[in-house]
Amino acid sequence: MSGLELDPYYPTHFLRGTRLVTHEASHNQANTSTKLVETLTAQDFLSMSEALTNAQMNGSHVLSGLKISKGTVCGIKLSTCNKYVNINVVLENHGEEFSNDGQKEGNSTLCNQNSTKTSVQCPVEYPLFVTDSSDGKQGWSSYDPNKTLNLYGLESRELQVGL
Repeated sequence: MSGLELDPYYPTHFLRGTRLVTHEASHNQANTSTKLVETLTAQDFLSMSEALTNAQMNGSHVLSGLKISKGTVCGIKLSTCNKYVNINVVLENHGEEFSNDGQKEGNSTLCNQNSTKTSVQCPVEYPLFVTDSSDGKQGWSSYDPNKTLNLYGLESRELQVGL
């Protein structure tokens, strides 16, 4: 076998120093710029979400599979191998991707018209961006912040229920 190993795969877009394209809307124009992954803010994610929605509505195939979801962590469970964490999340989706007649679609359960409960399995070091928390702080969080720092160079805090 030659080439890079695929398991475990560490996404390079989380590496400290990586520049990501961000979108800002001003005076009915979309401006793009780049920003370091470690300096992203909640507003950057909101702007990117709007840009993704607009691109998809305009028929962009490049961005068709991308989506930014906002939700609240309602449960966290470490896997038996201690490499992965199962995170239960109530997503705010406003019902746009779920049928009105079914209560389940895929691995998600429709809670009400505006929210869906789902679970995500990811490596313990996988960073998630927290936009709203009880202490008013925003930024990167993961199940294992030390491992996130060691692998990605990205400072984060511990992911907790309620974030």
